[in-house]
Amino acid sequence: MPPDLWKCSLCSYTNPSRGVVVGHRSRVHFVCPDQSCKAKFDTRKLLAYHWVATQHQFYCHVCDGGLSSVDALLEHDCKPKTITCQVCKMIAPDQDTYDQHWQDTVGDLRHLRCQICKVVFRTGHALEQHSKVHRPANITCIFCPNNYCSYSDMIRHIEANGCQNASIESIQARIASIRPYGFCMNNESLDFFYDYGDFKPHDKPYECAQCDRFFKDLGSLTSHLENSASCEVGVHGRFFETILAALRDEHYWVLWP
Repeated sequence: MPPDLWKCSLCSYTNPSRGVVVGHRSRVHFVCPDQSCKAKFDTRKLLAYHWVATQHQFYCHVCDGGLSSVDALLEHDCKPKTITCQVCKMIAPDQDTYDQHWQDTVGDLRHLRCQICKVVFRTGHALEQHSKVHRPANITCIFCPNNYCSYSDMIRHIEANGCQNASIESIQARIASIRPYGFCMNNESLDFFYDYGDFKPHDKPYECAQCDRFFKDLGSLTSHLENSASCEVGVHGRFFETILAALRDEHYWVLWP
């Protein structure tokens, strides 16, 4: 064990802070935290009696709560502060044990936690989508000055008619005009669009050129491309460059593949 770690003499718990280990011994093993005493008891209540008798203080070492009197401390019925892993339901007695649990399960795909805000997710896709909220908003809308953290957010802003200079109909028409026609739309949906100027209800007209998956709107297709675990093409290749060119009304033949 590294010399800078303190170890509990009653279990395998370790911590860089000696005071934290002392608190652990008091909360978990009912050992008097007074280093000149170190008496051990079978129950928390016996430790509380001992603490009042020897220290004349009304302080609970289990929940870190201060009480107003001897009776309040002795009748105080608290539970140790535990932390439950939201993924595997492991119960940790304290934050240090919980953090160690995450370090020990770093290779377990069930344990997916944002390293910035510590929110837990059950799938890699959910974590990937969440990570967008921490990105800088440096993607400017093609049609207005608004900035977004991802291309999919920018396109969804247009598809939701939130852009003052563009609409979902306008970007649908521009994507449909890419040559050769049907570049990222399936042919049946494209034919219906040319006849009626819209898509069928519940249709999934947009197609990923890499994996042949279909999506209900351009924002969903773009979100798929942004997720490296979902698609290898990504938003930095020719496929998405062609989509952006069409949105900018720059008509040329498809660069993909």
